[in-house]
Amino acid sequence: AFSPFSHLSLTTTHMAFLKAPPHVSWPSCPRQSCVLLPLRKRPLRLKLVGCTASSSSKVGNVGEVVGNVNSVVVPANVLVPSVSSQYTYTLNGLNSAANSDVVGVAVRAVQLAWAAACTLSNKTLDEWQGMQDDPARVQVRATQLREVATSLGPTFIKLAQFLANRPDVVRADYMDELMKLQDDVPPFSHDVAMQILKEDLNIKSLDEIFVPPFPTKPIAAASIGVVYRAMMHAPNDDSEPVEVAVKIQRPNLRSTILRDLWLFRYGAVRWLDGASRARLGCEASVVVDEFGRSLLRELDFNAEARSLAAFQANFEHDGEVVIPSLPFPQCNSPRVLIMSWVDGVRLTEVAAVRDAAIDVDRFISTGVRAGMTQLLEYGLFHGDPHPGNVFAMRDNGIAYIDFGNVSELSKEDQSALLDALIGCMNEDYVRLTKALQELGFLSDDEEVRQRVSDALRRVWIEVAGQGRFDAGALAEDFSFRKITDQFSKLMYDYPLRVPERFAIIIRTLLTQEGICMQLDPKFRFLNVAYPHVARMLLTDKLYTRRLADVLVKSPNAAADDDDDDVNAIAPGELDWARLWQLIGFARSGAGGGIFSLLPTMLKGAWAVFSDAWLLGRLVKAAALSAVNSVARGLRRILHGRGRRRGQQHDALTPAPA
Repeated sequence: AFSPFSHLSLTTTHMAFLKAPPHVSWPSCPRQSCVLLPLRKRPLRLKLVGCTASSSSKVGNVGEVVGNVNSVVVPANVLVPSVSSQYTYTLNGLNSAANSDVVGVAVRAVQLAWAAACTLSNKTLDEWQGMQDDPARVQVRATQLREVATSLGPTFIKLAQFLANRPDVVRADYMDELMKLQDDVPPFSHDVAMQILKEDLNIKSLDEIFVPPFPTKPIAAASIGVVYRAMMHAPNDDSEPVEVAVKIQRPNLRSTILRDLWLFRYGAVRWLDGASRARLGCEASVVVDEFGRSLLRELDFNAEARSLAAFQANFEHDGEVVIPSLPFPQCNSPRVLIMSWVDGVRLTEVAAVRDAAIDVDRFISTGVRAGMTQLLEYGLFHGDPHPGNVFAMRDNGIAYIDFGNVSELSKEDQSALLDALIGCMNEDYVRLTKALQELGFLSDDEEVRQRVSDALRRVWIEVAGQGRFDAGALAEDFSFRKITDQFSKLMYDYPLRVPERFAIIIRTLLTQEGICMQLDPKFRFLNVAYPHVARMLLTDKLYTRRLADVLVKSPNAAADDDDDDVNAIAPGELDWARLWQLIGFARSGAGGGIFSLLPTMLKGAWAVFSDAWLLGRLVKAAALSAVNSVARGLRRILHGRGRRRGQQHDALTPAPA
């Protein structure tokens, strides 16, 4: 019973003394909510880190883990597990890698300089000929850029994928071409892959643990590694073999990537930081750091295994979302990951999905619900759900694979994201701009905020076709691709940047929308997503307080075209039309029936009546709405009488000669 000396939103940290020499591990100590970490002081003192119940913010690397904690069971609703120290992005790590291979760095610098010179010369030639915006020429240059990235290796393939989802950095017309690198990457040598597999499993022959013959070709290849489909002997000889997916990392990947990242950062600090600060409001080296941190995390397959376990825990009771299991966790290593095989229909094969008699509407609804749940409820979401990483199950469920790119949102980010959505719904662009500032999209400058607020209003109206966020025109016209294109143009006129975690969210939403539109060309993301958001607002205690923000008209809301009308509601009033709209969306999300909506309404009523602040604000807004309704009724009566008297006067007045 001792007090913690450090408080974080994820953990509390205590200091204690253990009666054991430094070389002894404590295998019974690591738990779901407790890990021992050395303080690096003498005598041997250890940090005792315990997870709090909320588990809602980012994980930090605070020391070296004592003993083997890779087998720790991940509790539900956790965020991205920390990676081992060799896969942690640090400036010291980059400098050390560069100093240990000076010749390799110099050769690589010459290679990159030549590739950059060729690319820039093509750009200069296009500008000199006035062809920089010609669609055919742009397509040629985008294809050349993709081919250059492929030839330069894994780092540049990942960089191209990264930039393909950064509308603040790359033109929109290059995005589609660069996204082809998600599935179109050549594999590496099969013999080398088998050598890595044997080394990490500590076996002399694959037949020791795999049912022969082991396949000679991978079924998939990506920038990080290749995947084989194989049969594995069960630990119990009486059991049937287990079908598995064996993921093997490309050779010498870490050293190659660290060398490239050092060159990236050196170039950013030396030549690009000043221009980037003026253009984006942040240094280019910060963007490099975000990219490097994300990329190095993907190299640790043990961290991917823990991310997979976290997803399993989150969706354990969801029968429509399938996450592969880890049947042989003792066989996993930083370079080898063995997962259960998922027998579904890959979404790259749209015709096969239809041939499998899968209910497309139900599958799409399940996929959107799973995405919204990851984003707004768990805060842990799949960062790369492209068609090769998502399967349609024959029971209309959805399956995810490849958890190397998993990202997190803190509760603060989730709250600000919901603020941004509410700002759009209420046409409150001041609130929307403030939310974007809290999320890291723009700096804290009053003049900039006002300019961006006005620009966002213009962009939103252009994308929506009208300002109203309702179930009609906006839902039909709205697409994330369209708003991303407009936001991309905005990036070139204002000091806006997209933080890495939200670049991944943008990519996730764009990819999900593209998948759904391939399956159903009439798909509109908002029509499917908003019912789930409405149900969360009505039932989730984390969001029910935001009902007041949704249902009470904001004083910052944009003026309606009919604000001079006697029927226009005033700021502070309860917007009854919005309430019926919210209930209607929740009803459609529940299946359309009144009885299926009843549990949602009961939970919503309980949430309102059990929260005195929320109940008080809604009652106050309803009372103001009632008083103003009476006043508006009287004004309508007086307005009608005045108009009739004017008509009578006009009728009695003789026309001028």
